[in-house]
Formats: sequence, structure tokens, C-alpha cells
Amino acid sequence: MIRNEHPQVDIETVLAAHPSERAFLLDVRTPQEFSSGHIPGAVNIPVDELRTRLEELPRDRQIAAYCQVGQRGYLATRVLAQKGFPVSNVGGGYKTFKLFNPDAQ
Repeated sequence: MIRNEHPQVDIETVLAAHPSERAFLLDVRTPQEFSSGHIPGAVNIPVDELRTRLEELPRDRQIAAYCQVGQRGYLATRVLAQKGFPVSNVGGGYKTFKLFNPDAQ
């Protein structure tokens, strides 16, 4: 993070943005985790499938990747940054989102 090789963003900043300017929310958890609950508006592409599904992601829009707590989000951020995508990892992942939004699905 000190070398700016791992850009991070908090979920409040992502969700506070006007819908037309909001980052593309990428959930890199498993389909089972995603179906148990996710951040509204997120698209699920598991981190293990990411390299083969890059064409599903926008190149002209910031991407905010997240997982349960951060490790897979970090890996996804590194993969996408290496492929030239504008990407940040959502700090704390879905667990932090649920902490502040306990009624969310």
C-alpha cells in the first residue's frame, strides 16, 4: 500500500458515489457465498475464474473488487491491475459491509 501497488477504497465511498459515477462492484467470492448475501449491484466472478472472464469487465470504469474480508480481493486487484484495469480493493470486504448494514441481503 505504501508503494501504491495495492489501491484500496472503503465501501462507504463506493456507495456514496452518484450511480452514474459509481465503481463497478466485483464480488470475487464463490457463487455460494454470493448467493448468501452480497453488496447490492455487485457482479460475481470468483477469483479462480477471473483470468478467463476478463471480457466481462469494463475497461473504462473503476472496478471495486471485494471478497469476504480482503485476501481474495487483494489477489483479484493484483490480477486486474496487471491486465491494465483501473481497480481498487474494497477494504474489509463483505464482512465490513455487513457490520455496518446488518439488514442487507
